[in-house]
Amino acid sequence: MANRAKLLKINAELEQLEKRLESRTRNYLADKANDIRNQIARGFERRQAEEIQKVFRNSSEYRETFIPCSVRDCFGRFQPVREKNFEFQHLIPKRNLKQALSSLDIHLASDQEIDDLFFVMDMDDNKGLDIDELKKALQPLSALGGWVQSLPLALLLIDSLPRQASDDCRHTLRAISELTTSEVQVVANEFAVGLERMLLDSIGTLKVSFAAMDKKVKDQEGLKNHIANKFAVPMEMQCGNIDDFHHGLVGRIGSPHPDFLKAMEAEHCTKAGSKIEFETPNYSIKSMPYREWCLVVGNSKVLPEPDMRFGRRIPDIDELMKLDVAQRAKLNRPEVISVVLYTGPMYFVYNSILRRWPEKTYNQFNDGNNLFSTTIFVLASAVQKIARVMPLKEGLTLYRGLGGPVSLPRGFFKSDVNGCSGFVEWGFMSTTSNKEVAID
Repeated sequence: MANRAKLLKINAELEQLEKRLESRTRNYLADKANDIRNQIARGFERRQAEEIQKVFRNSSEYRETFIPCSVRDCFGRFQPVREKNFEFQHLIPKRNLKQALSSLDIHLASDQEIDDLFFVMDMDDNKGLDIDELKKALQPLSALGGWVQSLPLALLLIDSLPRQASDDCRHTLRAISELTTSEVQVVANEFAVGLERMLLDSIGTLKVSFAAMDKKVKDQEGLKNHIANKFAVPMEMQCGNIDDFHHGLVGRIGSPHPDFLKAMEAEHCTKAGSKIEFETPNYSIKSMPYREWCLVVGNSKVLPEPDMRFGRRIPDIDELMKLDVAQRAKLNRPEVISVVLYTGPMYFVYNSILRRWPEKTYNQFNDGNNLFSTTIFVLASAVQKIARVMPLKEGLTLYRGLGGPVSLPRGFFKSDVNGCSGFVEWGFMSTTSNKEVAID
């Protein structure tokens, strides 16, 4: 009897504990729901023009600012001139930005975040944000914002709206405007069901991606010893800006020779660096420009047996010229040769020259004035021609591995005077439709 009484007491205590846990869970979820409800309400307010104007008036200062005069040159680019222009305008200084954003329920944790955001949004560099720049500061620039924007929420909402009957002659939007409150509640409830499924699927994908990344970092001895593969860029992203884009390949590697085939052969066979052996970082294949040219174009019999691991094969140029894509793209022989060379170990040399990294590899060719200018120009022409005739599947997503954690340059976020932002990737950039391949 004593043991039975003790067991009943333990069961009663467990039931009480379970009830307390359930109560705490309910309270926790209720608090979370309330917080989210408040976030949504503040979001509606934040997107109203009147609220933005109110915050701007309370946070801005009236001061004289310099407005740089500019004219367009013959290429359509803005060029500054000597005249100066000043005007008075309301601007939010950096010291007031944190308070202004906080008023709109946007909270930045550190001064560095404020500095970065202010740098990006102060497009005219006048040390203050005008009303239009403030509105842009309210747009999500974070990784979270990018992830949310990648979700097909608009398509889900379309699927959640009632379909018109085949004999309904009303305009689609007119039919939507006539939905009752009860019908809208049904739409919202079903949208929420679909949203839950979408979020679970997408979060599951994120978990898999982060697990793969964490495993990769754990397996490495350290990021400094990380081997950059064919998809890799330097750990501190080295890239160009808008001006570099306009300068083009000529500004990077010089002009090509008009006799393509002869110049390409000289770059690979007789010019400086042509017989320097290199090793590719992805498959550790050792080769040299001279050997690759002989394998692809010339007499390979004079060479030792090449490294043909990993399923490597040397296609016949004449056969490639007959392919449908080559015919439709109207590729010439030098272009086909350049593509075959690039898809072999020579990709490492071309991209090293374009990226000027690894520095040792680049210097070996730059010091000898052999930057493979003609080959790279011909290869760029081939890629552009193929791109024009290559159909892409609807909704195709391509991924690019970066070889490890890198930070995008500030120019990727901050627009120039023409409203352009971004960066220029120096090398030929490979992509894959398989996210796991990019992560690995």
